[in-house]
Amino acid sequence: MKFLDNLISFFLLLTFINSFSQKSIDGNVTYLDVSGEYLPLSGVTIIWENTSLGTLTDTNGNYKILIPEDSKKL
Repeated sequence: MKFLDNLISFFLLLTFINSFSQKSIDGNVTYLDVSGEYLPLSGVTIIWENTSLGTLTDTNGNYKILIPEDSKKL
């Protein structure tokens, strides 16, 4: 039982540490319709430059991407 408690504590600690080593960027992707209205774009791929980190926009054009805390370039 002690081993299981230690294992759970270890994974919780890793999760806690990992949550502080990233920052999130969120936004909304839209396009300007011919009527002059901004409409959301769904399914757009958002990729962090020169990495394999990425995400897709949802049906409302919203996205959220987690990037390394030490990233200098936005």
